[in-house]
Amino acid sequence: MSIRSRYEKSDTLIDTWFHYLCFWTFVQEEQVCEGNIRGIEFLRWDDQEKIRHKIIEPKDEVDDVLKKNGRYRRKNDNLERRIEQLADCIVFGVPEKCVKCTDGILFYSWSKHTYRCNKNLTKYSRCQHEDRHPPRTVFKTVNVKSRLPVFKNPLNQRLYSLGIECIVTRVSSSFVDKIKAERRAMETETIEEKRAYEKNGCTVDGNCEVAKIAHVFIDTNGAAFQAFLNYADVAQNRNSFYKLQLLKHDKKEIFYLYRSWGRIGTKGAYKTQFFEENFDEAKKEFEKLFLEKSKNHWQNRRNFEKKPGCFDYLEMEIDSEGNKKPKFDVETSKSLLPKSVKELIGSIFSIHTMEETLKAFNIDLEKMPLGKISKQNIQKAMLILKELEMIVHNASSSSDTLDASNRFYNLIPHSCGSESLPLLNNDAVIHEKTKLLDDLSQIQIAYSIIKADEKNTDAEEIDPVDKHYEKLQCNIEVLSRESEEYEIIESYTKKTHAPTHSNYSLEIIDAFKIAKETESLSFKKDIGNRNLLWHGSRTSNFAGILSQGYMFGKGIYFADMVSKSANYCGVSDGEGYLLLCDVALGDIQEENNANERIRKPIKGKSSVKGLGQTFPDDSDRRIIEDGVVVPIGEPTKHENGPCNYSLLYNEYIVYDEAQVKMKYLIRAKFNMK
Repeated sequence: MSIRSRYEKSDTLIDTWFHYLCFWTFVQEEQVCEGNIRGIEFLRWDDQEKIRHKIIEPKDEVDDVLKKNGRYRRKNDNLERRIEQLADCIVFGVPEKCVKCTDGILFYSWSKHTYRCNKNLTKYSRCQHEDRHPPRTVFKTVNVKSRLPVFKNPLNQRLYSLGIECIVTRVSSSFVDKIKAERRAMETETIEEKRAYEKNGCTVDGNCEVAKIAHVFIDTNGAAFQAFLNYADVAQNRNSFYKLQLLKHDKKEIFYLYRSWGRIGTKGAYKTQFFEENFDEAKKEFEKLFLEKSKNHWQNRRNFEKKPGCFDYLEMEIDSEGNKKPKFDVETSKSLLPKSVKELIGSIFSIHTMEETLKAFNIDLEKMPLGKISKQNIQKAMLILKELEMIVHNASSSSDTLDASNRFYNLIPHSCGSESLPLLNNDAVIHEKTKLLDDLSQIQIAYSIIKADEKNTDAEEIDPVDKHYEKLQCNIEVLSRESEEYEIIESYTKKTHAPTHSNYSLEIIDAFKIAKETESLSFKKDIGNRNLLWHGSRTSNFAGILSQGYMFGKGIYFADMVSKSANYCGVSDGEGYLLLCDVALGDIQEENNANERIRKPIKGKSSVKGLGQTFPDDSDRRIIEDGVVVPIGEPTKHENGPCNYSLLYNEYIVYDEAQVKMKYLIRAKFNMK
């Protein structure tokens, strides 16, 4: 038997195990009841009875009195907690049911110094109602004790120490910075783990004692016996993971059970159990733990249903061909493509760059490795963000926001270390998470191209660079520095660097001309008012953009100031990529203020333009092929001053990808100052 206590480096509790007889010398019997002995129902009946006779169960009277007053014994309430609840009702009266969810029961929280509702509103969130002075009813007694003096003055008001609300400690900003630095250092040290082993498309943690000699067991139906569970609750500051794997020796019929748990972004705790040749016992223990953590049977995981207060099951894609990271060397490539194009292919298909992008978004690569992220989960998460947009715009209840936020974080685990998960309750943070899902989708496209080319055994003679280039399905031509097109692009880059973006300068390394047949065929050139505009994105997104085009399903943003778009590049190794696109703006809906709630232009308009305080001088612009306008002028300000405009610089948004045709791709060096 074990005594469970909180572990400082983990986001959960740990067990200290004892022999049966030793257990009772380390625990106070009056604190033990059947309700707080987890797993007792899995013991043999004789052992269950042995424990029941040993522990001191509370008299039925306590539970009867609570029940008579509309109360109940919570699952983990020991005798002490039940007596505290009873005493509270006797002295102050019985708290009425929650006024917010109408039927929740209020329990006193010693940590919050208030009464909190204990009801699960949904599978993902609890009622958040709190009340320090809830309405009460007179306590009902069941026996002669009602004649005692304490019952003759019911409904006393509970008093709270003023110090609870008045303690304010002032510290210097340097002290706060030091604490933050130490916390980051501690978390960095915490997540350092031993090398993981990848076998049969599954990863075994290096912390597992048998990682070198064992692999995840896969049955005859191709089902891998591993489960990735997570529990995210913004209100409770929970961001936990639980990993469960049934392992088999690489050469022998020996089985193990590995599990790890803790807060996402930390190393947490882990344990390996040995079952020798007893597969049935190992499988039974695996299924028991899965049921205990999720309240779902392993056999029904395909129809998994999240239970209130339990872990969620994170669906992961298993690659039967293995999880080895594909690599190719541009320097040794035998491709006949120009060197600049080969370097472009190497950059946009870089596994390292993709992983760094995910880390920048706080995606936990340990729980969601590259290539394992379920497309279905990404789509579900996008629907949740759309739901959150409606909740925010309609000013719905905070409980709806909390529930949707929890659902999002359960689908897309975030590595925040000891920091709290942010509530998704405003347009800015929802837009940020939407961009995250867009990037995840683009990265998945790039990774699928890499894996597909790796599996294409019919074309082994073809150089990997040529394989990837072919999958882009667009013609990429290196522009000569002597050409007129290059001269225009260079001038556009130098002249439209915004004055407030002075911490870096841009230098063109290569300029490519892009021609994608599918875009040319679908391009709505008849809309007119065509402009050559900038679009910046992370390097890891360009394989998806070049191969699939713009498929965001929402607004596509452009700028006429190069540095405004460059700020979205997510610089990698001092470099980034920008697109110059032929954009058919048509009639423009002009807005003086940024408005992320606009979902499409008003009737009769084809695009939206957020007016900036500074913009390229209209008197100095170039007209190129097909009448496309290049706003190449020096930055200038509006005559009526900046006070009427919230944006510093213009931004253009189109909501139909057929209004966009990629024309040039710029590889730029970011010279930081």
